[in-house]
Amino acid sequence: QVQGLKAFSSEDEGFYHLEDYKDYVDETGRVPVFFAVRIQAPFAVQILVNAGADLSILNKTSMSTRKFSPLQEAASSAGFYKGKHFQRSFEIMDILLEGGADPTQKDNRGSTALAIVQSQISNSGQKKVIERLEEAEAVWKKKHSS
Repeated sequence: QVQGLKAFSSEDEGFYHLEDYKDYVDETGRVPVFFAVRIQAPFAVQILVNAGADLSILNKTSMSTRKFSPLQEAASSAGFYKGKHFQRSFEIMDILLEGGADPTQKDNRGSTALAIVQSQISNSGQKKVIERLEEAEAVWKKKHSS
């Protein structure tokens, strides 16, 4: 039985055939791309993006009724963390944006990734995240305005 990312990894082999599970939904309604973002696994996120994983799906966060997209989860983490965790989350955010994630997408409370990060307590990485998301929103809107 498939349970979370345990089905996609092995201590000996790392991630394998992850692309075959891009559309899998576990018993809590979560999908592999969300797990990969959550555990800060940029390599797994890239595999799933390349395989065509749905980047617009909203998944329930573990501690609330709020539902985030993978990009919103990555941006929220990048806006919160410092050091190596910030770097991984920022890298994942870039992978998702380059893979076609919509930076203007709203969560179930009506907030974009940018608005979510702006509402967080300020830290050193937050400014970089906000600048990247503002840039991504402008590009997205220009590309999709026709």
